[in-house]
Amino acid sequence: MGTSCSAPAPVPLGRIPSTEEDGVKTAHLSDVPLGQAVWESRGCKWATFWTVLYTIATFVCFVHSPVVGSYWCPLMHCRAADHASHAGTHRELNIESKILGGACLFFDVFVIWYHLINPVHPKFRVSRTRKAVIFTHIISGSVQCIMGPLILGLWYAGISPTVVMWLKAALVLWCGLFHVTTASFLALTPFGEVRVMLPAFIFIVGMYCYTLGELLVAPYEKIEVPLLAWWLMTHIYVMNRIVFAVLASFSLLVESRYTLAILLGTALCGPPSLGGAILFFMLTSLVVFNVAFVNTMEDAYAVHEGDKGLHFISSGGSYVAGRVK
Repeated sequence: MGTSCSAPAPVPLGRIPSTEEDGVKTAHLSDVPLGQAVWESRGCKWATFWTVLYTIATFVCFVHSPVVGSYWCPLMHCRAADHASHAGTHRELNIESKILGGACLFFDVFVIWYHLINPVHPKFRVSRTRKAVIFTHIISGSVQCIMGPLILGLWYAGISPTVVMWLKAALVLWCGLFHVTTASFLALTPFGEVRVMLPAFIFIVGMYCYTLGELLVAPYEKIEVPLLAWWLMTHIYVMNRIVFAVLASFSLLVESRYTLAILLGTALCGPPSLGGAILFFMLTSLVVFNVAFVNTMEDAYAVHEGDKGLHFISSGGSYVAGRVK
């Protein structure tokens, strides 16, 4: 039994919903049910299960720091940084993280403003649950954009360690309760190529949780590096939008634009936060997911059969059309 996949031509302008109500109806009747069907297949659930296990194992190893060097491990665990001969490299990497973090803060203003004046995608409004989740996610992210610079500013100013540590604990609790949960829910129906985006989102959430954990246990004297690492992970979303805007401006890679924007955004923020090798670990998560998925392909592809084969739509993004022969 073989499977062939092809991508469709871009949707004609005439098929774009003319009103918000039409958009919600269109998303409800096509995008979400078919995209959700991929997740509800046994193959996808098993693939997700193994990807989650792989992600947990990866960051358990990171916590125990099995490797050294700014490339192979997070800067916060780089033992070489404690050596006098590497102090300059450590300082330069930290400065680069600060510059990138400052750029992220600058772009926050434009991204948050965009969300304030533009409605979310129709797929997030097809049910009250989805609507509540996306708005909670946006509010949670906005709070983080305020709390991060506030904590770092108070730390630089030498404000009472007790105040800084309580604010840090509150931030970690907020992120865990609202941002991790909503991000995990939204990952189930991603835009783009599902078999790339779902494992990528799982691993990115793992990266984010890891930086939260490191921030939580960091002592007051060493709070700067884990705070910057968490800040950069939080702002993958900013880099995603910048990459997407560049590609859209030149009408490049229409069918894979969103997927590529997510991957390149992660590539821009991941290495400064967690070391360059994090990209190899992320690539392995895609391999783990798809090995599990392919080995249960019959179940995964038995979703909707028509005259032209089996079709999956990844909830508003580009879709994969497969045919079981």
